[in-house]
Amino acid sequence: MRHHFGSRDQLIADAMDFGIEESLRASNMINSELTVEEFAAGIESLAARQGDIHAFQYELLLESRRRPELRETAERYSRSYREAIDAQLRRLGVDEPGLAELVWFALDGLVFNQLVHPGDVEPALTRIRALIESAAKG
Repeated sequence: MRHHFGSRDQLIADAMDFGIEESLRASNMINSELTVEEFAAGIESLAARQGDIHAFQYELLLESRRRPELRETAERYSRSYREAIDAQLRRLGVDEPGLAELVWFALDGLVFNQLVHPGDVEPALTRIRALIESAAKG
């Protein structure tokens, strides 16, 4: 482990980066052919399909509060998802200040809630898509 990663913290950072890449791929957030209607498709089942990855990410985020050396890794987590969402919104013709962050917070909360209390999140996703569709038309 020390030979390949150099330190335990680097192993953790690399695991987080792997989790981010896998999650973005599974959520369609990096799919360049999404329509507004397809935006956020797959989010509702991320916790079920990738629960271990997301649980690890949330545990690391909490651990970064106690260990400053992990803060950059935690910041990269949020930055990666926000940037992916912002890129998708721009590709869909949406350039509304603050919308990417609002969508990120909503989707992150949905995944977290699905880990703790699995249930139907389609009404919330429908509302998110409607918000994006409205912004794309406006």
